[in-house]
Amino acid sequence: MRFHDKQAGGLPLISAFLTHQALLSGLDDSKVGVVICDRRLRYKALNQSAAEIHNFPIGAHLGHPLHEVLGSLAGKLVPLWETVFATGHPSSNLEVTGQLPKRSGVGRWLNNFFPLKDGNSRVTHVGCFVIEISPPPILMYCSPLI
Repeated sequence: MRFHDKQAGGLPLISAFLTHQALLSGLDDSKVGVVICDRRLRYKALNQSAAEIHNFPIGAHLGHPLHEVLGSLAGKLVPLWETVFATGHPSSNLEVTGQLPKRSGVGRWLNNFFPLKDGNSRVTHVGCFVIEISPPPILMYCSPLI
């Protein structure tokens, strides 16, 4: 394992412990969905977890705009992606609830958006970490035993 000297305020960053390749490989295998889109909100890259969340193969995503995969749920998500493109700032812990076209029932996801910039600090792509939130347990009232 290769160590880097990058630190933030004296605290080691993840990149100090993992090479970029090891980190990216870990994200590919993670249960956290990872999606990267271009300015036209077309899928450029995603991991298997994101494909499983959408219930849609990876290859069927690539090059297609969000609304083709997400259906009406894109109406809630597109403004979040566009905000990061416009501001260049990440948006974190945004909960979205809705139904995906290839899934039954309503789902809940926690989304964390981040800008990806070129050498001139222009936002060329936006990435998103997606975590599916399990539905809360159903609580049932039980009468006390007599």
